[in-house]
Amino acid sequence: MARKKATATPSKPALSYGERQALLVEKFLDGDGWDTIYRTWKRRVEEFAVPLDPLFMDIPIHDKTGKYVGGQKQDWWCHSNIEDHRARIIEGLNRDYVLMSLLDPNYRLTKSIGQTVQHLWAHHAEPETVAAIMIAGSIFRRIHGRGRGRLPDDWPSYDCLLAVERVANERWNGEPSSGWAHYHSDPFPANQANDEEYGIKSLKGLVEYFAVEHAATLLVCRLVNVRFIEREKPVK
Repeated sequence: MARKKATATPSKPALSYGERQALLVEKFLDGDGWDTIYRTWKRRVEEFAVPLDPLFMDIPIHDKTGKYVGGQKQDWWCHSNIEDHRARIIEGLNRDYVLMSLLDPNYRLTKSIGQTVQHLWAHHAEPETVAAIMIAGSIFRRIHGRGRGRLPDDWPSYDCLLAVERVANERWNGEPSSGWAHYHSDPFPANQANDEEYGIKSLKGLVEYFAVEHAATLLVCRLVNVRFIEREKPVK
């Protein structure tokens, strides 16, 4: 009896680059969404006892000149010299100096940092939105800003970070696109860690890494809301 000829099993076509990246992103997210990201971020940040409520320190300044009464300005100030900043603004008001340079004595407000401050101020009473803005900012720095996608070899891929950025952006502004317009500066003040020194293998690890970055920033610099108020009236 003649033997049947073996039939070759048809091979599956190779996945395209886009299909492979989609599978990597799906595996990286593992079904988790914003709720998991926020819980992870919040738990890690709280371990450092950083100031989140209120997010902005209120800095009332009596304007003896009356030029700026009713105005306010949000900024990052170093914890170590908040009182010095305040004193310099008061002195500047008395000497009729240009106000904006006094509000930011260390000239920290590059365009991206200034945008971050405004985003945070607009949502300062919404903890989850604050977390989304800060996470989106950290990812922006790495895949759009100075880093421009130059990620360490032992980090998640560009597409994985982009997927997390979309989740964060959609949580706070309803859009998958970035809330930062400037591509040549960081969204946060203070020095950031060297990503090359830290391996990231999971979504949990990525979010915790960003949470530590945010905690470190908030422990060095304080978000402030400078308010200019009328000169105190003497008690009769």
